[in-house]
Amino acid sequence: MRNIRPRLFAPWLVLSLSALLALGAVGCRNPALANESEDECSIANVAGTYGFVGFGQLLPTNAFNLPPGPESNVGRFALDGRGSFVLVETVRVSVKGTDQFINPRESGTYTVDAGCNFTLTGSIPHFIPKPIKLQIGVFVNHRKELRAMGTVPGLFQNYVSTTRV
Repeated sequence: MRNIRPRLFAPWLVLSLSALLALGAVGCRNPALANESEDECSIANVAGTYGFVGFGQLLPTNAFNLPPGPESNVGRFALDGRGSFVLVETVRVSVKGTDQFINPRESGTYTVDAGCNFTLTGSIPHFIPKPIKLQIGVFVNHRKELRAMGTVPGLFQNYVSTTRV
């Protein structure tokens, strides 16, 4: 007597797998992929406070009129959701081998495009009185973090850890 089960099993398996795949394609999608626009950025949806750490190098012709050498900073900045920001930080520079700490407060405007690229434009009292482009970067990790670099003339600076707090 012949065993009929193996022949019947294969079509049911194929039919079941096909149905599961079809359901997945129709409505049971991964929520992270269901709305591609959730990763788009706008001035409003990046609003919040971000903490940061940065490192860089001051060149002899820097806009701050500080001596050349290494520079590091730590601080936070707040984006208001309407295109304005305030940044408070502690900056460490070496002046003739002695560490100096300064606490500038920066303010200005920011722009963000749908691809999450951003620009900070502002002034730094006592150093840069007229607004200039201060930073450029990109928001990552669903707008929870950003990667940025300074654009102030004479300062090479990278922000290595910037996280929404």
